[in-house]
Amino acid sequence: MSIDAEKLKEQLKRTYESTKLASIHLGQQIEALEQEKDKVSFLSIPDHSFGASAEILASGVIRVTIPDIPPSHEIERNDVNKEIRRYYAGMVANPIRSLNFLEKIKHAVVLIVYYYPNYVIRDGDNRAVKPLLDGIRYSRIIEDDNWKYLSFTVCGELDKQNPRTELYLFDLHKNIGLLAEWLKKIKRI
Repeated sequence: MSIDAEKLKEQLKRTYESTKLASIHLGQQIEALEQEKDKVSFLSIPDHSFGASAEILASGVIRVTIPDIPPSHEIERNDVNKEIRRYYAGMVANPIRSLNFLEKIKHAVVLIVYYYPNYVIRDGDNRAVKPLLDGIRYSRIIEDDNWKYLSFTVCGELDKQNPRTELYLFDLHKNIGLLAEWLKKIKRI
């Protein structure tokens, strides 16, 4: 190999190492920005509950009750619907935060029950679930709302007098048999 080829090889090696370090640094900056974005989102939800409430049941399960049912379909990401997403996220996050729950849930299981006012057939998965799950994340009771920290299921019931949404939130590792018990109670299995 000639001297110029050796120099070029060394220069390419240094460039590769610099690029590798820059990539790591950039990844750290992106992660920091995402965490900052999460803080801003957390701080930007309304500081009231709009009639929603939360309580800790005897089994240690957290029940959040929202006095209405989220709109159909996922709420699109535009300025008008941003307020609707914030509204529902706040109705979940604020009541949970008011419980002063100290321990984070390692892997949350959430049972979302829509109590409909009539027998009209609806697909539960067509309701805007994301703001509800975001509200749980914004309450800081879970690390994140990705698959490693949260699982959820949706079902519907009839309550002509009191249509609402209830979220039941518990730690999978502490209450492993609870979901099966609940589903049996509401005749799902």
